[in-house]
Amino acid sequence: MLTVDQALFPLLMTLKWVVPEYQDCLIPRLGGRHTSMNFLKVLGQQIQDSGLLTIWIESGILSPRTVERALAGKDYNKGTRVHKINLQAMSVATAFTTTFGLFGREGRRTKTKSREDRSDKRRKKFTKHHIL
Repeated sequence: MLTVDQALFPLLMTLKWVVPEYQDCLIPRLGGRHTSMNFLKVLGQQIQDSGLLTIWIESGILSPRTVERALAGKDYNKGTRVHKINLQAMSVATAFTTTFGLFGREGRRTKTKSREDRSDKRRKKFTKHHIL
């Protein structure tokens, strides 16, 4: 197994395909940093239209050009930093809503009255207006 940089990876693959002795014994592997950069690029494609980009820019976390580079997977440090900030903010928001019971399991506001309470209220209303 041979781990190489992203620039050398295509050359190593060409060598493996061209030289028959290397086809079975040479296992090229892309470096860990570049694998992470590709993962950041995929994350960037998924959140492209989510509104997070505007939040990052308006809050001063990143500049508009840096947001473009982070979403494209080009700026590894800033991309990792901003995704960690998002994870932390979402964890806090989840803990807050769970603690104070603002949202139910489905992510929508929980109803204060149960279904039985509403049925009783409708029944009383119906009998009140329809007494002979």
